[in-house]
Amino acid sequence: MKWNEPNDLFRINVIAKHNEKDIILTRLCFKRPLWHGDDAAPIAYADGVSVIAPDLPVMPLEAMALITKIVEDEQPDVVVTSSMGGLFGEQLRGIPRVLINPAWSMSRLLTFGGMGRREFYNKRADGAKDFKVDKAMVADFKTIEKATGKGITAEDKAMVWGLFGDKDKRVNHQKDFVKLYGKEHFVVFDGEHSLNDKVLSRVVLPIVRQLLGLTD
Repeated sequence: MKWNEPNDLFRINVIAKHNEKDIILTRLCFKRPLWHGDDAAPIAYADGVSVIAPDLPVMPLEAMALITKIVEDEQPDVVVTSSMGGLFGEQLRGIPRVLINPAWSMSRLLTFGGMGRREFYNKRADGAKDFKVDKAMVADFKTIEKATGKGITAEDKAMVWGLFGDKDKRVNHQKDFVKLYGKEHFVVFDGEHSLNDKVLSRVVLPIVRQLLGLTD
């Protein structure tokens, strides 16, 4: 299994909530099926764990607003993000977060990649087939990027994990993460930008289990 989201955009933005009832690790419990296919299953691998993974709005400021609202409304136990999602996830405060290969320089990546229309790799709930990368999107990302690392507290440093593939050829913010959050929860794993079963089972899920209080 491999998460194949479009062009580094709209990768994993999983918000997990543990209801602390009847935990059975061999069963699944989804709050609602807002995920592309069955790829959310590795996160919601325990009874009592629900997952919210909505399609994000294309415009970054709207996406940030949606994620912030969901966190405020749902009060989840942990937020797991990857790639572009790591830009949004870093700016949440007061909640455990796992940032996997975070892309904190989306405006630069999109500018170098060129403007124009790009196809979504997976079906979306709104039925959209493609999206447009334009100057307005890049400007939105620049606005969000300016807030990276702002307002971090000692509490935040203790609850944020940064996971980085040593073969990631798309983004590399290892030094930036260490500068902001230190090395206590800084992990470099054997892998690339996209995730696979090995990384999920050996790197990501053990940390998620720990944050959800599901350790043996």
